[in-house]
Amino acid sequence: MALPTRLETGRLCLRPPEEKDGPAVIAGLNDIATSRWLGRVPHPYGAGDFAAWLGRAEAGGRWVITEGGAVLGALTLE
Repeated sequence: MALPTRLETGRLCLRPPEEKDGPAVIAGLNDIATSRWLGRVPHPYGAGDFAAWLGRAEAGGRWVITEGGAVLGALTLE
C-alpha cells in the first residue's frame, strides 16, 4: 500500500518539500539546539545542503510539517 503524498488535519499538514521551504528549513537546522540531536545533518546547514535534500525528495520519504503555511519541521524516512 502506497502512502499518500499529503496528509492534513484540522491544524497541520504533512506534504512533500518545495523550494520555497528552504529558508525555514535552513533556519531551523542552523539552530544548534535542534541540530545537535541530528547526527546526519551538517552544521552549519546551508542552501546547498537544502538543495541536495530537496533533489532527493522526488524519490519519496521526505516531508515538511506546516501549520497555516509556516514550516514547523522537516523529516526524512529511510
